[in-house]
Amino acid sequence: MTKEAKNTLLTVVSGSIAASSSMFYILMRRSGISISRVAIFFLKEEVAEHNLDIVRRHMEIIASKYGLSSLEIETFGIDEDNAITRFPDTVRQVLNIEKQQGNNVYVDATCGRKYISNLLVKVCLGFGEPVVDILYCRLRNRRYKGIPCPRVPVTCCEAISILSERCI
Repeated sequence: MTKEAKNTLLTVVSGSIAASSSMFYILMRRSGISISRVAIFFLKEEVAEHNLDIVRRHMEIIASKYGLSSLEIETFGIDEDNAITRFPDTVRQVLNIEKQQGNNVYVDATCGRKYISNLLVKVCLGFGEPVVDILYCRLRNRRYKGIPCPRVPVTCCEAISILSERCI
């Protein structure tokens, strides 16, 4: 019996709690992609455990609303002092596990400090399979900044595929 591939989202949690769960919502609701696993990366010095709990809860609510009975969320804390060297290795380890399990990986390049999100994109671009897409959540109207995507009008928030250079 062949194991069915799961869809995994790699994302970064930073100061914006709303932005951290927006791509998950867009993939689940608008694109019909059922994400069953999320790998969250965060800088230990910047993100409070409370913020991680809020993002985790947002994702669990979204998942249950769209019929997903269980959502696996794993967090990876990174020390800022050695983030430039350690973070890419951590991402590669996660990608290797996803590849071994035959999963599809979607990458959210929206959140995080610029150098962290850029490193995430760089590693994933160079990795190949199992990376299916690298996405950026574009808020078309800045009036909704800081508001979770489910509360933003559909016309004001979109996911841009970096790989296919189009909106999904």
